[in-house]
Amino acid sequence: MKNRRIFMGLINKMFSKKSAYVTLSSPLEGTVIPLSGVEDEVFSKKILGDGFAIIPTGREIHAPTDATIDTVFDTGHAVSMTADCGVELLIHCGIDTVKLKGKGFEPMVKAGQRIKTGDVLLKFDPNVIKDGGYLNTTPVIVLNSDRFSIASVSSGDCRVGDKIAELEEKKR
Repeated sequence: MKNRRIFMGLINKMFSKKSAYVTLSSPLEGTVIPLSGVEDEVFSKKILGDGFAIIPTGREIHAPTDATIDTVFDTGHAVSMTADCGVELLIHCGIDTVKLKGKGFEPMVKAGQRIKTGDVLLKFDPNVIKDGGYLNTTPVIVLNSDRFSIASVSSGDCRVGDKIAELEEKKR
């Protein structure tokens, strides 16, 4: 009887209409662009993974999903996290902004911290980025793209909290 329940559970999981989709909320206010439009080959060629980017109009980066912070870069310009569903994300504020050595960035979270969708992760000053000669284009990367694919991404203007992307767990 126990083996039958396990077997039926596996069959139900395999053929269930319930999809393994993960929804991401917009971490920024701005305009969504494809990674191919990012002026840095590490992102545009998807070397770190698939994703999308946002040209921000705001000054804060928010959590796109419930997660645990893995890394807050010493320079404050990037944050990585693992979502409760297993998606590993990197949010990288600006292009080559690591060269600002933290100027204009204020991290609001620490490694190991639990976060909820919408929590502020970091604040940044777009004027410092611009005055430094850098772009504030912010890539959002799925670091484990071998496990999760991007099923859909919004385009155009977005506000913090808008549904921006849907990820699908790949079948193994």
